[in-house]
Amino acid sequence: MRILVDYRPALRERTGVGEFVHELARALCAPTTPPSADEIVLFSSSWKDRPAPTPAFEMPAARIVDRYVPVRALLWSWNRLEWPPVEWLAGDCDVVHSQSPMLIPARRAAQVVTIHDLDFLKHPEQMTAEVRRDYPRLARPHATRADAVIVSSHYAAGEVTRELGLATDRVHICAPGAPSWASDVIRRRAGSRGQRILFVGTLSASYADARMLVLPSYEEGFGLPVLEAMACGIPVVVSSRGSLPEVAGAAAAPVDPDDVEGLAARMTARLDDQPAERAARLGLEQAARYNWPACARAARAAYGAAIQVHANRG
Repeated sequence: MRILVDYRPALRERTGVGEFVHELARALCAPTTPPSADEIVLFSSSWKDRPAPTPAFEMPAARIVDRYVPVRALLWSWNRLEWPPVEWLAGDCDVVHSQSPMLIPARRAAQVVTIHDLDFLKHPEQMTAEVRRDYPRLARPHATRADAVIVSSHYAAGEVTRELGLATDRVHICAPGAPSWASDVIRRRAGSRGQRILFVGTLSASYADARMLVLPSYEEGFGLPVLEAMACGIPVVVSSRGSLPEVAGAAAAPVDPDDVEGLAARMTARLDDQPAERAARLGLEQAARYNWPACARAARAAYGAAIQVHANRG
């Protein structure tokens, strides 16, 4: 199976989507038993941003296709005209995996899209101009035509099937894994409880000095900072909205994000030694449930299902 993965979200400072695609690609390229015959192609296109040396170093088995095509021009053409087919830019493939709800045009390949959340429908004012322009109008028809849809949590799966009218058997859950760098943070935190109450919007080196992580979000398709914090042995305080109760499990007692006093009380409790130690232990146990090899296996299953659906469609 020749798998083309859209690597563009990982080109710049990696937010949740960029981290997801980078780690997924790394897991897809990792040696398996028995050895996988899959070929992984990482697709990148930009006029000025080039892939860092990291993919070639960490994923020597992957083939990197890097095209000097302006991002906005390609997005407009792909989203609005559904042209050019990705095979013109990257060669033939069996399945192409988009990291957004928008299909990547293909002549023969099965098409997979990723929908981490539906913020573009619920809070369009917070989105970029390109997302506001295309996603609210095009996400439903693109997702309907996709051969498979990948989400990162059971909560997101429920949202996508309900709001976009998708059949449940075409939605595949590929939960992200705990970060590989968590063990380094644990070593740096040895003997220290940290000094900061941390909120993370993008990837930060600040975990090592965190007393707790607080994520009182109104909507999260997964909430990767919660998993990262738990894997580092950091107590978490999360809201009761979105996927956060699912991700945190027994490691947190979720609080309504509008309950200011409830959030304050939960944060105060995490400052005490005994509750904090228990929360940290439960967090480590919960984080151990998530790993990138499992995510890669789920993604491969989604790719296989997409190829079958595509073949059945003729």
